[in-house]
Amino acid sequence: MVPLRLRLKNFLSYGDDAPVLDLEGIHVACLSGGNGQGKSALLDAMTWAVWGEARKSSEARKPDEELLRIGAKAMEVDFAFRVSGVEYRVVRSYSESASGKTSKPGLGLQVRDGDDWQAMTAGSIRATQAAIDERIGIDYETFINSTFLLQGRSDEFTKKKPGERKEILGKILALDRYDRMAAAAGKRWSHLREQASTLEAERDRLDAALGPVEDWHQERTAVAQVVETTKSELVTAQEMEQRAAATLATLDAAQREADTLRAALADLAQRSARLDTDAATASVPLAVSGTLDADGPVEIRVLVRWAETDSLVAEVDQVVSPGAFRVEAPVVLPRGAVGDYSVRVSTEGTDGRAGDQAVSVLRFAAASLGPPTVTVTDPAPVTRPTGTNIVTADVVATVSDPDGRSNIAVVLLQLPDGGGVIVRLFDGGTGSDTQAGDGRYSVGLGIDSAFEPGSYALEVVAVDRAGEASAPAPFTLTVR
Repeated sequence: MVPLRLRLKNFLSYGDDAPVLDLEGIHVACLSGGNGQGKSALLDAMTWAVWGEARKSSEARKPDEELLRIGAKAMEVDFAFRVSGVEYRVVRSYSESASGKTSKPGLGLQVRDGDDWQAMTAGSIRATQAAIDERIGIDYETFINSTFLLQGRSDEFTKKKPGERKEILGKILALDRYDRMAAAAGKRWSHLREQASTLEAERDRLDAALGPVEDWHQERTAVAQVVETTKSELVTAQEMEQRAAATLATLDAAQREADTLRAALADLAQRSARLDTDAATASVPLAVSGTLDADGPVEIRVLVRWAETDSLVAEVDQVVSPGAFRVEAPVVLPRGAVGDYSVRVSTEGTDGRAGDQAVSVLRFAAASLGPPTVTVTDPAPVTRPTGTNIVTADVVATVSDPDGRSNIAVVLLQLPDGGGVIVRLFDGGTGSDTQAGDGRYSVGLGIDSAFEPGSYALEVVAVDRAGEASAPAPFTLTVR
C-alpha cells in the first residue's frame, strides 16, 4: 500500500481547514515537529480510514469517540493510496447527535477510472470493510506488527503469544495460498486415482478376453478342413440356421416386448420409491441462548453450513433486546447427509457495527434405516461387431435407499461371487439415463470383435455412506 493523498476534518488536533497532505511522487517522507503537533495523528488517520482502528484507551472497543476533535460533532478522513498499480480512495466518517447519546459511522470505497472515481461501496459498512481488506491483503493487527510500529509499542510483535505470532507471519507471507494449492492438488490426485482404477479394471477385462485367441485360430483351421469335406452337410446346416434365425427373431421380438413391460413396471416402482425416499429427513432443534449486555437492540445471525461442501443449510436473523434471549434455528437435514456442520453466531448493532462472534460444530449422524436396494433389467442383446468396430451395451440400474438418495456413495458393476469390479455406474443423465439425479445409474459397456458370443452373468451392487451394501442385483448380457 503506497499512500498518495490525505485530507483531514476535525480529526484529533486537526480542524476543518487542515491542508491536504500530498505524497504523490514521494518515496521517503520524514514527519518532524514538537510533541503534540500532530505527527502521529497523520498516521492514525491513515489506519482509521483503512481499518477503522487507531490509538485508543485500553477500555475502548473502537477509537472513534476518542479521535473526534474536542468541541466537534463530526469528523472525516479522505485517504487515497495505491495497491498493485491500482489507485483507491477510502472516505470514513463519524458523527454524533446533538445530545451525544447516539453516533453514526460511514464508510465509502472508490477506485480510479481515468480522471474520475468509480464507487465500489457495498450495501453495509461490514461488506465495504471486507472489500478493502481483500484488496490490501492484510488486517490491522498484521499491519501494526509488520509494516507500522505504533508509538510506544515497538515491541508489539514480540509480546504476542507464539500462536499469534505464527498467525501474523502466515498472513504476511500469504501461507494460506499453499493450503489452497494442497487442497486442489489432493482433489486432482483423487480424480486421477479413480480414473486409473477404472482403466486398470478395463485392462484386466481385455486381457482376459484376449487370452484364448490362439485356441480360436487352431479351432478355425480344424473347422475349415471339416467344411471342405462336408459341404453337403453345410447346406443342410445353413437351411436349419435360417429356420432357427426366423424363430430367434420371433423370440427376440417377444423378449423386447417383455423388457419394455418390465422397464415400465420398474419405472413405476422407482417413482413410488422416490416419494418415500425424498421425504427421509431428520429435524435438528438447534437454538442459541444467552444474556445480552447492550444499550439497545442487537441483530443476532445464525449460519449453519455443511463442512463437506461449505454449502449453506440454514440462516436465521433475529433482533433481540438487552437481557436474556433465545434464538430458535431449527435445521432439517436429509438422513443421508451425515457429517460435520459448522454453526457460526455473530452480532451486529443497529448502527452497522459488528460485534462478537462464536463458532461451534454440529455433528449429524442419523441412524440408518437399512441398506440400499438395486433392480436391473437385462440389456437388449447386442451383435458382436467385425474388425475394429465397437458396439455399446447400455446397463441401467434403479437404486433407492431408505435414508434418501443423497446417502448413496457408489454403484458398481461386478462379476458374481467376488469375481471383481468391472466399472462404476453414474446417475449423470447420459445414455439410457435420461435425467440426472433420478436414482437411475447407467454405464455403456464396449463390445468389440474379441468377445465370444454367449451369455455373460453380471450383477450390480450399491454401497451407502454408512458402508452398508445392497443385495447383488443379477442380470445377463447376451452377445450374438
